[in-house]
Amino acid sequence: MLTKKEKEIFIKDFREKLKKYNLVVFCNFQGLKIEDQQKLQREFKKNNGEVFVAKNTLIQKALEQEKVDVPKITNQTIVGLSTDEISAAKIFKIFQKEKKDIINYLFGITREGDRWSVINKEYIEEIASISSKEDLLAQLLNTIKAPIMNLNFILKGNIQKLIYVLSNISK
Repeated sequence: MLTKKEKEIFIKDFREKLKKYNLVVFCNFQGLKIEDQQKLQREFKKNNGEVFVAKNTLIQKALEQEKVDVPKITNQTIVGLSTDEISAAKIFKIFQKEKKDIINYLFGITREGDRWSVINKEYIEEIASISSKEDLLAQLLNTIKAPIMNLNFILKGNIQKLIYVLSNISK
């Protein structure tokens, strides 16, 4: 059981974390093993984020103090924070695929300037399915590169046909 001072410290720390991150995802979990928690922590750390388990009442108080109107949090809750608007949801989705029915989205909050907006679980699932920034950049590069590559292929084909005709004439 946490002392009153420890609870106040947690609330203060959580409010400070909220200022650093742009997306916070709240999930229920059942039967999450320590190894799985550590795996999640490593994955979030790789993506400049954080993940932790905390008491619902403390999370609720911190969010109330930040003037974020969220639904009542129930059951065991794990919180994922990320600096970008996608990776927390994406990491949980990948983990969800590996470990069926252990983690379920509740809701999330996302920063819009100095305000927080609550997002529902359907929206979180939607943003979790967005391709990563690197994948999107690769698709854009391939789209830009395609016309040049096609032109190169066509021009090369005409030269090869000319060489083929000339070689047949020389025989």
